[in-house]
Amino acid sequence: MSGIADILASPRSASTYGLPIPATLTASSANVPPAWLWSDGSNTQMHDYKWSGFSVLVSNHGTFAVSLTANIATSGAQAEILIDGNSIGTVMVKSGNTSALSTPTLLVGSHGILVRSLTGTFNLTQVVVQAE
Repeated sequence: MSGIADILASPRSASTYGLPIPATLTASSANVPPAWLWSDGSNTQMHDYKWSGFSVLVSNHGTFAVSLTANIATSGAQAEILIDGNSIGTVMVKSGNTSALSTPTLLVGSHGILVRSLTGTFNLTQVVVQAE
């Protein structure tokens, strides 16, 4: 029991899992859950509440602006962006870039970004994460 108590009392190593941000994340590199694909064989064709996620790594705590880039979108297409399971809002998706949404302050370590289709269909190409 003393050994377990020593382990629990020791400082934890910093997480190193995830793609470092700020960065431009290619939609086809979505890794949450790893290697999971829909029946259309991609992580980029977004429709019918489909989602794609990314594990990211924050080296310096702060807030970030998250926007999406799509090369094809139906009229009225919308997506929700979630950080660590919490919605930061919705964006209208059109061909090109969406407006950016701000994250809460993210502490150093690993976090998750999830993009979920709400309405319409769009071909997600990038998730752009910039420091604010």
